[in-house]
Amino acid sequence: MDAERLFAWRNDALTRQNSRNTDEVPWDTHVSWLLDSLAREDRLLLIGEYEGVAMGTVRFDRRGSHQEASWTAAPEMRCKGLAKQMVVTARRLIPANIVAEIRVDNAPSIKISEACGFTCVGSHDDFCTWHRASVY
Repeated sequence: MDAERLFAWRNDALTRQNSRNTDEVPWDTHVSWLLDSLAREDRLLLIGEYEGVAMGTVRFDRRGSHQEASWTAAPEMRCKGLAKQMVVTARRLIPANIVAEIRVDNAPSIKISEACGFTCVGSHDDFCTWHRASVY
């Protein structure tokens, strides 16, 4: 069930618009990615829930001295302020510096980044690099 849910979220038009890779992902490619993700020791893939309903995902990838963060809100859960809480909660699990690459026109993710204490430290190719120093 999670595979289908993550597949639908990844191929949602708004999610694709705000992703580095805007192409629709085929099912076989998604399943391979998911199996690889679950086997990796340098990746943490979380699904957030609110009142028993899946509301989105947060992923952390270890990159040397920091973690790279990425998140997606379920289409039906957008504009409810839940994604911010999901990212805030997930961020508390990571004791390292966190970096996120966010499209410069992705206002919801920018608001989430600011609420989580991230700072834009540079931009390139329509993306801004957001950084949050370790909370420990």
